[in-house]
Amino acid sequence: MQKRIFAVPNNITVRIIPHLPPSVKWGGAIRERARLRAETAGKIRKPFCEKRILADGTYEALPVRESAQNYVHTEPYKQNVEKSKVLVGHRLSEVVFGTLTMDEYLSQWSDKELATFFVSYDQNQVGCSDALCVKYGLNRFSQGDGGMGLCFMGTAYPCSAILASTWNDALIEAFGLLLGAELYKNNVGMWLGPPVNMRRNPLAGRNLEYYSEDPYVTGRMATIIIKGVQRNGVAVCIKHMICNEKEGSKIWSDSQVSERALREIYLKPFEMGIKEGHAEGIMTSYNVMNGLPTSENADLLRGIVRGEWGYEGFITTDWGNAKDQVREINASNNVHTPYDHCDINRIYAAIDSGEITRATLEEGAKQVLWTLVRTPRYYRANTCTLPCHYDEYGRCTVCHRPDPAVRQTLAKRLAELVPEADLDSVFTRFDYPSATDFFARNTESFCAEIMAFFKAIFNFFTQIFGRIV
Repeated sequence: MQKRIFAVPNNITVRIIPHLPPSVKWGGAIRERARLRAETAGKIRKPFCEKRILADGTYEALPVRESAQNYVHTEPYKQNVEKSKVLVGHRLSEVVFGTLTMDEYLSQWSDKELATFFVSYDQNQVGCSDALCVKYGLNRFSQGDGGMGLCFMGTAYPCSAILASTWNDALIEAFGLLLGAELYKNNVGMWLGPPVNMRRNPLAGRNLEYYSEDPYVTGRMATIIIKGVQRNGVAVCIKHMICNEKEGSKIWSDSQVSERALREIYLKPFEMGIKEGHAEGIMTSYNVMNGLPTSENADLLRGIVRGEWGYEGFITTDWGNAKDQVREINASNNVHTPYDHCDINRIYAAIDSGEITRATLEEGAKQVLWTLVRTPRYYRANTCTLPCHYDEYGRCTVCHRPDPAVRQTLAKRLAELVPEADLDSVFTRFDYPSATDFFARNTESFCAEIMAFFKAIFNFFTQIFGRIV
């Protein structure tokens, strides 16, 4: 039988695995990974450094805490709502408008119903099953992929590396506002971007999506874009956390990195995007880091992201990451993607065995709902009966709708950038109907409108870059 080299996870050693059919080969690799995990239990490096250097050359003290990796809700579950107050038939809008607490709302849900939050659905949707959406007043939100815009049906903007190379905050802000307007118009609930990995190698396959080899520049660009997109009422999912700087064997490769390097280089753009940009979603990466898959790493997700940064929203896996759903849920990685890679029966079995507790289910459901109510499909379907008060990020503090004045903000910023630009043509093209309406028309009309739209955007960016040069 033919032999070949196969690099197993954790980069501990190289094994010789027979050339077998893919199903047998991958099954063997997963079993080998499980054996190596057991071998190295307790040997994974978890040092906590005391300080890190900042962009200005000064040092910042870091918090000292216990490892969160073996975190689990071991205490008996305590109902957060008195039995006399447990209600039925209430909807999520009551929580949003302040007439019901989240704990009271979730007390209606059974364990098996809560489990439906932790899998994804067709067309890249996040939420719960159709029947439960109707029963409890939810609207699943869709996710639109694209590191530099909206894939397939979106505008072809200049790549991230070019945008960052301008060193122009105003231009980056205009890009974020334009992209957010386009996403909102297409009813996309969450944009799967910006990608903020480091450009470590000039041969890396996705360098065009990344902004810089410098963590501060990357974080600054991403923060401005996040604010621009989310001012349009569309959530952002910053990615790929963490150390996902190469393409080859990235699903099983193990990034060995010290905590200081992790915090000063690789985590810094994510931290800026969460703390300063207030990103409403995070995507973990395919790879393993210091012996643990990033989506199963509770030290990273519970300890740093949620514990130190105070992040409240949902965390999703990258598409088809082939990791363990139950470990992900306990590590606070809420949603597994895509839908045809999810196994809800595995979650049901873990609930029955006590591997996943009721407290963990409620905790994860709250995090998914925190993001869900901030997406267009939800707040468009639930009319706010209270006066809207907009915060500094352009969102209503009650119903999370975008401030209608964001269009004026966009127009003002574009006028400052390119005074001679024909903004009317740009805005007219951004008022195009949904993709469904487009394809319902005849092909000739559709192509003519698409070409006219791209021409308007091309002319706009040509004027911008001409002024910069």
